Amino acid sequence: MYADYSSSINVEEKRNEGKSMIKKEKIVITIVLVASCITATPVAAKNVENNTYQICRNDIFIDWYQLNCKKIISEIKDDGCYIAVNLGDWLKEQDIYDISVTEDNESEGYKKMYYERNPEKEEKDEFYDTDDTAYIPFERLVYEGDVISYTDSSIETVTEVEENGDFYTKITSMPKLPLKDMDSDIALDE
Repeated sequence: MYADYSSSINVEEKRNEGKSMIKKEKIVITIVLVASCITATPVAAKNVENNTYQICRNDIFIDWYQLNCKKIISEIKDDGCYIAVNLGDWLKEQDIYDISVTEDNESEGYKKMYYERNPEKEEKDEFYDTDDTAYIPFERLVYEGDVISYTDSSIETVTEVEENGDFYTKITSMPKLPLKDMDSDIALDE
């Protein structure tokens, strides 16, 4: 009596093929994700004509290097470079929203804010679409989870957005890290 091992070999080969396919799929998915992060265009530029875009004042983008903080372009220089500021700081400076503190908890290190839209202030010409300025969609300017301000000492995150564009944020203090005194280490070594 002979045992037929050919079917068990085929099963083992099929398992190995399946494992190999899964590994290949994981690699392809990883490559696609990495490529999408690398090729993402951070600035929402204005389409001028076929595949030609122009960066404008008031364009909003995400600064991946500053904890995904939303930035707004406040000035475009003659050489095509631009100055961008934290969206939250810009909103406070422009006085577009009526901003109030809803909770201030110093002991826990946070403050909650309410940004209420003020349509009269939004009527300024500088917030409408022109040749060098992008329109600002105030009714959908931010979404829950957006970081709108980031500094070494605090981070401001959107916690809730109402249908009309009003929104709430939480400003959390960041602990300061103690800096090592390099001069005292040098003195000890000598």
